[in-house]
Amino acid sequence: MRPGPLPFSYCPKRSRSLRSTALVLTLCAVAGFCGCYSSMPGNTNLAPIVNGAWTMTFTPTAQSTAATRLAVSFTQNGNTLTGTVTSVSNPSPSCFPVISAQTQFNVTGQVAAQSQSSTNLNVSVAFTSGSSSGTIMGTGSLAYLGTMANGNFSFASGASGCTSGTFTMTQG
Repeated sequence: MRPGPLPFSYCPKRSRSLRSTALVLTLCAVAGFCGCYSSMPGNTNLAPIVNGAWTMTFTPTAQSTAATRLAVSFTQNGNTLTGTVTSVSNPSPSCFPVISAQTQFNVTGQVAAQSQSSTNLNVSVAFTSGSSSGTIMGTGSLAYLGTMANGNFSFASGASGCTSGTFTMTQG
């Protein structure tokens, strides 16, 4: 009488091969699952959250000019931002001398997932003060659940050295 096939435990080569294959498949499944979603800050597949109080700082490239800071309360609807300026810090000399606490502002913007663009935050600050008006455009990079954005601003109607500079936006 001829014996039947031996169980896997009696076939060392087959058992090792099967265990290795199972381990590789398990590791691939775990890696694939982790790559689909991460709740960690900095997730590049989700748009940043910009609700609440933020401070926007516009630092011009012009020498001996002061940075302008605007405290803004943002509301986010999907990827669209609207903001209300709650306070102004615009010391002299500034590239934006007409901006004061009495200035009328219209703050709008857009955010996108970082995977869609290296500059995923765009903010427009239109202002009117008396007969003067202008628009400061800020672009930056903000991580999902991030608390600080860094980038650049442009101000087309600015004086020499005041048409561009760095833009930061911090939460709180």
